[in-house]
Amino acid sequence: MENKETEYDAEWEALLEKLENTLGKKPNLEALLFLIGMQELGKGTRVFSKEEKQDLMHIAVCRLLSLEGYYEFEGQIKTAGRIGELLKPCLLIRTGLKTRNNC
Repeated sequence: MENKETEYDAEWEALLEKLENTLGKKPNLEALLFLIGMQELGKGTRVFSKEEKQDLMHIAVCRLLSLEGYYEFEGQIKTAGRIGELLKPCLLIRTGLKTRNNC
């Protein structure tokens, strides 16, 4: 178990280093969520408004919750509106990001 954690930590640090080299600075939580949201939306790289960036972070949080069985997506993600269903209650950690009732 400890060996897997060490391997996971090394992979995580390698990813952060790669992102830092690509972006020019180490990404914070919001940047990581933004990148995950962009990947999930699948519409490529472009300039996003502040609201669109928040929507992308919302998509990312829902995706991460879905990996642990807390959330289920409904079909293909086209916007950040209601994109699925919360399957079981979970403890939300305040990160400065606004929370929504639909995820």
